[in-house]
Amino acid sequence: MGVALRKGFAEYSPIIDLLVKTRKKVKPVLIGGDPGLTPILRWAGSKKKLLPILLDQALGECSGVYHEPFVGSGALFLQMKAKKAVLSDLNPHLMQAYKQVKNHPEAVWEMLSKMPSNIEFYYSLRQVNWITLNSIERAARFVYLNRFCFNGVYRTNLNGDFNVARGDGHLGIPSWDIFKAFANRLKKASLVEADFGVSIDKAVKGDFIYIDPPYVDLTKRNRGEYGLGSFGAEDISRLARAANQASKRGAKIMLSYRHSDELISLFKGWNVRSFDVQRTVSCDIAKRHAAKEILLTNY
Repeated sequence: MGVALRKGFAEYSPIIDLLVKTRKKVKPVLIGGDPGLTPILRWAGSKKKLLPILLDQALGECSGVYHEPFVGSGALFLQMKAKKAVLSDLNPHLMQAYKQVKNHPEAVWEMLSKMPSNIEFYYSLRQVNWITLNSIERAARFVYLNRFCFNGVYRTNLNGDFNVARGDGHLGIPSWDIFKAFANRLKKASLVEADFGVSIDKAVKGDFIYIDPPYVDLTKRNRGEYGLGSFGAEDISRLARAANQASKRGAKIMLSYRHSDELISLFKGWNVRSFDVQRTVSCDIAKRHAAKEILLTNY
């Protein structure tokens, strides 16, 4: 079994060694969906459940380039009829995984499909240092941890190590059909690891930008959600300046965020729509509640 697993990989592979040492292997459940429309990642803050509202407010077709500077799972991107797209995020591990899925979908999925769904395997894989992995293994590890962690949360400690607990419930990996279709959609997109300002500053007349930054809650301490150095309170005014400048250049923009009078005040003349959304990130079911969110558009 060990020799078969090692075929096609480097002489030493921490993941292959881990697979060999795992005694009882529970095959992962394959999760289906709509090929080309279903993301391969579970992402905390994803707008998957709000797609009907977003699609109702978004432009039906984008004649220019579709920009998404906080791409996450890319749920809206998959629904948009954009011929060209720039998908970006400051999270280097997310963007590295997407680039490998785009260019080597079969290799990543083959590695991913070998990983058992055992709880002990999850924690053992989480401890593997990504620096010791090749690019395919690194991408497969990222997707696996995302699919089996609690609620698709991405959080790191002060050392930048992923530290989210394993989740419960119906967990698994995307089927090959879903994985392959997602990779094909990525082939129409440029994938960029960058600050949100880089993507927004490149948008011109005819382009469409969807902005969905992590929500900042000043009443809670930053525990590394979305990774160290991710979007914070100090970035809100900078985001507003970049979006307003892109609006003056003729780009069409839609921004979703938690209800914030401060944010609304920075977008004078923009259309504001409020709605309720059920929060599902908290591990305490009693604390999962409906919250006010807003949708800002400049058209």
